[in-house]
Amino acid sequence: MLADSVGLATLVVLDRLKPAERLAFVLHDLFDIPFDEIARIAGRTSESVRQLASRARRRVRGVTRVSNPAIAEQRLVVDAFLTALRAGDTDKLVTLMTPDFAVAADRAAAGAVPSGVHGAEAWAKLAVQTAKGARYARPVLIDGVVGVVIAPRGRLFRVLRFAFAEGRIAHIDVIADPATLEKLDLAAFGE
Repeated sequence: MLADSVGLATLVVLDRLKPAERLAFVLHDLFDIPFDEIARIAGRTSESVRQLASRARRRVRGVTRVSNPAIAEQRLVVDAFLTALRAGDTDKLVTLMTPDFAVAADRAAAGAVPSGVHGAEAWAKLAVQTAKGARYARPVLIDGVVGVVIAPRGRLFRVLRFAFAEGRIAHIDVIADPATLEKLDLAAFGE
């Protein structure tokens, strides 16, 4: 039921909440249980449960209006990147990346990302051929910058952290190490 009511990126962020935040958010916002009753269940004060729900709500619901022009621009580029990748449009991918574009992967993702591929054209061709997980990719804020989570069945599998230059993608870090994933600050975009 929860997966049907929230988006994939939101589900990933929800899964990363602390248990008390998740409890307060789910019971109040999804099941409309009053804070006083949740406080009794959780053994906390009503005010602390209200604060937990508020904190969780900010992370889960994410950014509904982007007031930072740089983030709004990044989101447009990432959306276009995902659309081109899913469509197999290498020409469009190349226009979204800087000419010296590069990808780096942590050890856990190294097998999925070929080493020695540099430049937008070379990478775009390879990416289109190997983009099996693109259908699971969703844009999110990663440590305050627009990036992508890949989460088949709502479970965080991989993160693509983007670096931008002159309105295009200059670099992607592919992160799959569970310990590193846990440290990232992820926030969903409200759709």
